[in-house]
Amino acid sequence: MAGLFNGPITPSMRKEPRKVLFFFADWCKYCKEFEPRFEEARKQYKDRIQFERIDGEDPGNFEAKHKYDIKAYPSLVYLDGTGKFFRTCQRESFEQTVKKLYQN
Repeated sequence: MAGLFNGPITPSMRKEPRKVLFFFADWCKYCKEFEPRFEEARKQYKDRIQFERIDGEDPGNFEAKHKYDIKAYPSLVYLDGTGKFFRTCQRESFEQTVKKLYQN
């Protein structure tokens, strides 16, 4: 089965919308530096990808942090809509990864 950049995904394979989750903390300077890039991508790709900011320090988000094994901020989680995801702290490749998610 294709997914998360291992081949094309047909609309029938998607169970959910594509998403980018941005786990941040208010005290994190790297999160604050990254925020404008996240917002720019949200504006550019909003027609096909959902972008969500998740406060990793909020106790209400513990389950999401655990599900995606978030241990550092900022962390980015990409979901392709088929149930597959990957997590990264690599802010450098953010735009390229979002573009692949958008095109796939």
